[in-house]
Amino acid sequence: MKNLSLFLLIVCLAASSCGKDECLVLADVVPGKWSLSTGDVEFKADGTLIDPDEVLIGFETGGNVADIKTWSL
Repeated sequence: MKNLSLFLLIVCLAASSCGKDECLVLADVVPGKWSLSTGDVEFKADGTLIDPDEVLIGFETGGNVADIKTWSL
């Protein structure tokens, strides 16, 4: 949960760093590979989240593993 909070903080800071003549678009900032202290994740531009070590999201319910992960803004 701490990693997710840190990630959200970084995204919020990036979003609020708009100057008078320039502004970051989050859809351009988020996609890419991110290295966290517990592992690596990749946010793809098509909305797919690659999280092989379940660094951000990982759970099992009723014997089914959540292996399809997506993200959106």
